[in-house]
Amino acid sequence: MIRNQLVILKADDVREDNPPFLDNWARFADIIREANVKAALGLIGDSLIAPSDAFLNSVVELSQDRRFEIWNHGFDHHLRRERNNGSAYSEFHNTSLDHQRHHLKETQRLAKERLGLTFTTFGAPGNHIDDNTWQAVDAIDDLIVWLYGDTRSTAHILERTINIEQPTHYPNFEGFRNDYRADIPVLTLQLHPGGWDDDRFENFKSILRLLGDQDVCYINPTETLSEIVR
Repeated sequence: MIRNQLVILKADDVREDNPPFLDNWARFADIIREANVKAALGLIGDSLIAPSDAFLNSVVELSQDRRFEIWNHGFDHHLRRERNNGSAYSEFHNTSLDHQRHHLKETQRLAKERLGLTFTTFGAPGNHIDDNTWQAVDAIDDLIVWLYGDTRSTAHILERTINIEQPTHYPNFEGFRNDYRADIPVLTLQLHPGGWDDDRFENFKSILRLLGDQDVCYINPTETLSEIVR
């Protein structure tokens, strides 16, 4: 039996200040619902320390819609920072194993306490990882899928292939159409809807129409575990 190409929409950076959640993220969610597709939303853990009621209610509502999977996108989303000694680091790059493990655990804890959710998928901010990251991920039993991860991990790895955003934050219909390949079994496509303007949303909708013409099947990360045993 010929299987449809699987598509995962990896939407990064759910955070109340990035930008007002009820605007861009609500618009993105509406597009997903209208297109009858699915999307995986990467939530930054520190957003759950003292969330507004509106933000918390919005995330809870999304988590209750089977079109969406909420996943662990780290705790503070530090990217390309510089220490006093001049060394560069990101949340999961050039940081200790204890630091990385703690950040994963904190986001897991807050998700359970605030949302009643147990995250099963992880993706690093900026996809910046190092030799400690796979060990940190493997220390969290609930994290069983890793977006753009390290194959040394026991988690199921969803690899990066082609890009919707060209460059990052800019959905590019023409670029995606030129790069698209129907022979890739699973497309895991990274998005940052929080930073999109009207034109970027229109490019994204054009890409959804293109993929619709290919008769793809949208799936969320944890759902891939049942697919790989079929």
